[in-house]
This record gives sequence, C-alpha cells and structure tokens, in this order.
Amino acid sequence: MYRFWGGRYSDRYDITNLSDFQTINIELTSSDYNTMLFLVNADTGRYIVPNRGSYNSEDGTYSSNITYKARADVNYAIVVSSFSRLQVGDYTLDVKTNFSVNAGFDQNDDDFHPIIRNRLMDNYLLSDVQVGEDVEINLNSGSSNNLVQLINKDTGDVLQSSNQPNLKFTVEDNIN
Repeated sequence: MYRFWGGRYSDRYDITNLSDFQTINIELTSSDYNTMLFLVNADTGRYIVPNRGSYNSEDGTYSSNITYKARADVNYAIVVSSFSRLQVGDYTLDVKTNFSVNAGFDQNDDDFHPIIRNRLMDNYLLSDVQVGEDVEINLNSGSSNNLVQLINKDTGDVLQSSNQPNLKFTVEDNIN
C-alpha cells in the first residue's frame, strides 16, 4: 500500500544514473484494472507527477503515461498502482530514458576527424548503455547540412554515417 494512494496495491521502482535534462518516458498498461502512475522523489517519497490511466476501447487496456525532464540532483522512483481500491492483476511498465543536448557550432569547433576535415563538429561519448540496447540519435538543426556519424572511440572507425536527421543502431559488445 502506498501512503499517497491509500487502500491501493502498488509497486515501486527506482530510476538511477540520470543526467540533467535527460528525458524519462514512462508507460504503464493493464487490461485488468484502471492504472495510476506516479513519478516520485525517491529520497522523500513525495510525488512529482501523477497520471491516471485512460481507457483504449480498441485493445481493451488502460494506460498511464508520464514524460519528464530529469535533474541530476534528484533521485527518482516510479510507483505503479490501480486507480480504484483493492484491484489486482497484471501490468506492463515501459521506462525509456533519452538524453538531449542543446548545442551549436562556433569557429573553435573545427576538430580533427579521420574522414571530414575543416568542418565544424561536436563529439559526444555515449555511455550508460547496455549491449543489445537499441539507440536512436536525432539531430534537429535548421541552420546547416548535417552529417551524423557513429564512431568507434578506440579505433576512430566510422561504424555508421547518415545525412538524415537520425541514426539508429544496436549497442554491440566491446565497442566504445
């Protein structure tokens, strides 16, 4: 039983290793009961965002959703529950964390690159991912033609390259 939502069964899950401005997307679904979802401060137990489920008549499920930009100085947890008292049943919880960077180029960004020279660029090291995890990188810029590349940090090899605004890949073992 969760103290903010008395008389309801609930489960709690901690979310760890978040960075400033990282997006947390949470979806709770159940065909057994009307869902209730809370994003809470893991240290204090106080809720940050609650969301009551809505019913989808096409597939017969209830769904609660929260999207939130994290702060690195806050520890987060998710509490899942039913909207009505003493309801039991199965649920599916899907949590995705995305990281966004707002940046730009200036004349000091002309880095050495094995393929492209004399171009303005930014480099980012991807960390805290698991082998087999699907990753999508989206670059939104209206100011220039862009190239997005996935590079092996250790070898400098270009693993993927795209002139499109997004790049999708699956994390492989032993590649930084």
